[in-house]
Amino acid sequence: MAYREGIAYGGFYAYGKAIVLDFVAANQYHAIHLVTAGDIVAGILSGFTFNAGRTVDTNITSEANGTGGKLRIICSVPHGLSTGDLVVLTNMNNAGHNKPTRVTIDATNPTTEFLCDDITYVAGAGASAGNVDMPACLKASAGSAGVYSIAASVNGTCAAANKVIKLETNTNVTANDNTASSRTSTNSLGEIVCSGHITIAVGDCVWLSMKNITDSSNFTIENLNMHLSRIG
Repeated sequence: MAYREGIAYGGFYAYGKAIVLDFVAANQYHAIHLVTAGDIVAGILSGFTFNAGRTVDTNITSEANGTGGKLRIICSVPHGLSTGDLVVLTNMNNAGHNKPTRVTIDATNPTTEFLCDDITYVAGAGASAGNVDMPACLKASAGSAGVYSIAASVNGTCAAANKVIKLETNTNVTANDNTASSRTSTNSLGEIVCSGHITIAVGDCVWLSMKNITDSSNFTIENLNMHLSRIG
């Protein structure tokens, strides 16, 4: 594929913040998203739109077997989602439910319930302490399909030393394993950097996730950036 210079690119960043990434459980990927207004902002965009993301629900009411065998989430607060939105589930009753997914809004209780398009119900129906987050992401606009160079960096401090912290980019509900990177935490500011090449289609959402492989010690982000540029 021929190289096409500077047609589509984008990024987002945080500078000098204290964004607490609350690892509710060990070895589960958590979405990086806005916590306080202005924490994460768009960089220069061409061919992409930016969504800073947010916390949807920190303690859902329950998990259920929904229409077509899909996981149904019943939120404890109005979720404010629309069909097609991307969210990340963590700390669910069944480990098979801890994934990113697109959502379909429930027609019966549209304010508080949604179906998970990409998560088949496994087990563990009933009361749940699960979390739902919408990641900060770049969404590809019309004309932006192609092969991209992507890079991301996060620097911050883990709540405890000697924890293995991992960073990875994602496209929609798929982790880009060729971009993953990790490091062992210390008691001081540390940086994790990842990069690689990915293919993006129109409508795709590209976002960042992190996890603490060792335990649930939180990580506080001071600076972060993700940027991508089309190369083919």
